[in-house]
Amino acid sequence: MRASPSSVPGSTDGPRSLPDVPPPAVGQSGREVPTPRALPSPRAVLSPRAVLSRLLAAGLPVSSGRPAGCPGSTGSWVAPGASDPDVAASFQPALAFPRPAVARASPGAAVVAGPLAREPAGLFALGDPALDDRLGGGLPRAALHEIYAAADADIPAATGFAAALALRAVATGPAAGRTAGRAGAGRLVVWVRQDVLDLEAGGVYAPGLAELGLDPADLVLVRGRTLRDVLRAGGDAARCGGVGAVLIEAWGEARALDLTATRRLLLAAQASGAPTLLLRAGAEPAPSAAWTRWRVGAAPSRALAAAAPGAPAFALTLLRHREGIAPHDWRVEWNRDRRCFQEPPPRRDAPLSRPVAAVPADRPAAAGAGLRRAG
Repeated sequence: MRASPSSVPGSTDGPRSLPDVPPPAVGQSGREVPTPRALPSPRAVLSPRAVLSRLLAAGLPVSSGRPAGCPGSTGSWVAPGASDPDVAASFQPALAFPRPAVARASPGAAVVAGPLAREPAGLFALGDPALDDRLGGGLPRAALHEIYAAADADIPAATGFAAALALRAVATGPAAGRTAGRAGAGRLVVWVRQDVLDLEAGGVYAPGLAELGLDPADLVLVRGRTLRDVLRAGGDAARCGGVGAVLIEAWGEARALDLTATRRLLLAAQASGAPTLLLRAGAEPAPSAAWTRWRVGAAPSRALAAAAPGAPAFALTLLRHREGIAPHDWRVEWNRDRRCFQEPPPRRDAPLSRPVAAVPADRPAAAGAGLRRAG
């Protein structure tokens, strides 16, 4: 006997109407075609969480990166080499499961236990002695670091600083001695980006990343339509112990990025040991669980020989440090060859520092004083 709608388990507010069941498909021979119930819906198959988990858990090889000109599928992962036939075939077994298991952390990674997480152990130096001394040796590796753009015009500078910081974390990490140009555990940089940033600040440019020192083959670019998708995918990536660094890029003032959401990202970074960078564009600094908070602006670079463009320069401001380090300002450059930050050398055309103003040698000191004709 068929149960009435009110007798369905879990219904407490009276009778409910059962959802309409579509009629079975009929083939050309007049027989009913069975519907494969084991296959998930396309939305579940192409979810960022499912594809990322299978990608990192299976350890798929990364042959080539395509950060620029990626197909704009909503909430989909853009994995390096996914358009190649041989690599695309390896994705088919991963897409056959609607709820894949999240990749576990490495055996040597520290795991957070209890309601209070331990403080991150291990630092990675930025390369500039003055900057590292001020920070007590560098930045905690297993932590969440927040980066804000000083203004809308400084979003490219903040993005470049975040990418350089991720490169520095990978260069000083456990996979630093591995062969360059071959992706593997500890070398991948997972970049989770909101789709609206392509319209507001421009897309990710692969040749520019290569000039910065990031091999596109070591990049996994993720694009999510909503902030919830971005946070979910970024949290899953931060929990993987084989990731070198995680960069999460969000746009605007978002209520979803509160203390609870940032606390989850911090716990994920502490559990896996992967540095997690949260880049905020078009937003003002707000309370969060980040270990450090930075404000980044563009700075004039020093031209090279023959007036060639110089190294990327950044105006940094440390707004908050969880260990009580006072705010401070720096001006640094990024050295792509050494993959480190450094203090810009003095300009050759800069004026010399003197205690007093120079006295004219060919006329009295007061000759130039007085009124000056303006017309």
